[in-house]
Amino acid sequence: WVPASIVLNSASVQQEFGASLQAAEAVLEQVDERKGTHSHYRLPLLRLMVKILAEWEKGQESMYYPWLNSLPREFFNGVSMTKRCFNCLPPYAGWLASTERINYGHFNMALKQGNVPLSYETSSNRGVVKWAYNIALTRYHEVWQPERAKVIGPMADMLNHASQPNCEISVDYEGNVNVVALYDIP
Repeated sequence: WVPASIVLNSASVQQEFGASLQAAEAVLEQVDERKGTHSHYRLPLLRLMVKILAEWEKGQESMYYPWLNSLPREFFNGVSMTKRCFNCLPPYAGWLASTERINYGHFNMALKQGNVPLSYETSSNRGVVKWAYNIALTRYHEVWQPERAKVIGPMADMLNHASQPNCEISVDYEGNVNVVALYDIP
């Protein structure tokens, strides 16, 4: 069980940062409109990424510091690949991976052009921004009730990374993340 008070919730992030986050969201929407893509599906991910960066910026003063410090620093997904890597993949996998890299590029543009609640040092640090994007991308759980949002329950996000899930993760109406084992885990 992870209490709602420490769950990272994209809807809560939107309320927390308000107008300063809206500027970055507007940039993302403009970029996506020119490219013919739909940013409203990705706005919750942008919000989580900005929250992770804001907490990272606080360092040890953040209540999330122990959790953030325990997360992986290196990822091997589409964001980390080069164009040559995409060409080595089967066509559909290459398309998915390159799409993820394009999405990351759009998020990066939104951070740099939008008035986000981050220091210039943080928003321009490519390594940290890529890390925060990957954390948000690989650790969220999508919920549909009472509203559509992406949530990250610190510590619960470390479960179900195998090909066969061994627990069920759910979010109740209060925003608490609940975890139940699907079978006895040795």
